[in-house]
Amino acid sequence: MPWLPPRRDARDSTGARGSRGLTAPQLLALAVGYQCVALVSFAPVSDYAHLGSRIASGDPALLAWTFGWVSHAVLSGGPLFDANIFYPTRGSLAYAEHHLGTALWGVPLFGVTGNAVLTYHVLRLVAPALNALAAHVWLHRVTRDHRAAALGALVYGLAAPRVIYGGHVPQHWTFCLPLLLVALSTWLQNPTWPRAALVFALGVGQVFTTSYIAVMTVLACGILVAVWQVHAWRTSSLDAGRVGRLVLQGSAIVCAGAALAFPPSVPLAAFFGALVASAIVYVAAHAAGRPTTGALLLTG
Repeated sequence: MPWLPPRRDARDSTGARGSRGLTAPQLLALAVGYQCVALVSFAPVSDYAHLGSRIASGDPALLAWTFGWVSHAVLSGGPLFDANIFYPTRGSLAYAEHHLGTALWGVPLFGVTGNAVLTYHVLRLVAPALNALAAHVWLHRVTRDHRAAALGALVYGLAAPRVIYGGHVPQHWTFCLPLLLVALSTWLQNPTWPRAALVFALGVGQVFTTSYIAVMTVLACGILVAVWQVHAWRTSSLDAGRVGRLVLQGSAIVCAGAALAFPPSVPLAAFFGALVASAIVYVAAHAAGRPTTGALLLTG
């Protein structure tokens, strides 16, 4: 179980006794290896000679613009949601997702190059390698076997659907999730404020990628916590002090996450609220025999 410490006689796939984590040289080697595999896997669907100038229409173009606008807003200090579309409408970034959990990683590259297309492609090609590396860290912690961890990491980071639909970068920017499960299990085992802070940082980084992944992240963490609670209850491994620290630090994580998520959620909530209201007016007008009025309200 990932929240339990390994046996003292635990051995890795080479038969040697090892520490709980991976060493820096091992992580570097894994990162380089997974990145090479990612570049080979994405070669059929990528134009490596024109990463800074060619991009597919649809979602890729929209995402490149989103990453570029977020980077511009961060670097210039301007209002994030008053994007340069649908002028003079305010809060127009709310017409699509902000993808902050992904876009912020591209700020340094955009700051140097000013190229949103290149920023998009680099994030697209780095995502599968980061996913595989994070999955390897998590699975090695559970299995203590590099071969099993590598197999699971390749499935998690570079399975065929990841390559085919890799153009939607935020949906594939999920390397924080395996690390979050590791951090969460470690915090549950021994709650401290630094570990709680790490859980918070990884959780925010993953939830802010896209709403789909946010739901999956909450479900994954909820399942892990529920299973851990059952295990702790069956083994009677909880004491009052530990429960108190978990409740206090857990409440702080939830409150800080809500406070951080509230400002970006206001424009989104206002937009979707107006959309729902317009839809209700449209349905009511259609039912009253005045569909034209409803249509004008819905599109106006």
